[in-house]
Amino acid sequence: MDIEEDIRLINEVWGSEDNLHEFIDSELRRLGAIICGEAAKLPNFQVQPTEMASEIMGFSIGRSCAGRYEPDNGQCGTISLFAFTCTSESEVRTALAHELVHHWEVTNSSNTSDLPYPKEADTVIKSIFPDPNKEGRWRSGHSEAFVTKASVVAKVLGIPLEDFLVYRKRTTVK
Repeated sequence: MDIEEDIRLINEVWGSEDNLHEFIDSELRRLGAIICGEAAKLPNFQVQPTEMASEIMGFSIGRSCAGRYEPDNGQCGTISLFAFTCTSESEVRTALAHELVHHWEVTNSSNTSDLPYPKEADTVIKSIFPDPNKEGRWRSGHSEAFVTKASVVAKVLGIPLEDFLVYRKRTTVK
């Protein structure tokens, strides 16, 4: 998908890039309060062209990655969502929430959870990644604290854990 296709997709689904950005900004504030706390400093966000996904992530990801969180010295950071994920409110919301859990990890001073690690998450992760090498690569970017927090957030938001952990296309565009 090239940049023109990304713009066509965004305009078809959202009416304009401004409408998409307004939705992301609103959800960032709402979800940020839920995930990181009312007083947390929220990250910046940007929508990246689909073609940048593999380049930014540094390996061939196909379409299993919806975005990326880049910390900025433990302060604000930036969430990048890839344009191909911006096909519906629920897709954007799920991707944004996933990346906000990464932000929580970086900005949460203790980076711990009072909750025990959800062992059932291991079953979900192994079902997503039957290849141990792919599972290992995914886990290298997702700590136990991330998985624990993600499990709680997914339940609060009513998102299946497997959808929260890994992007899988769930909607189609007309």
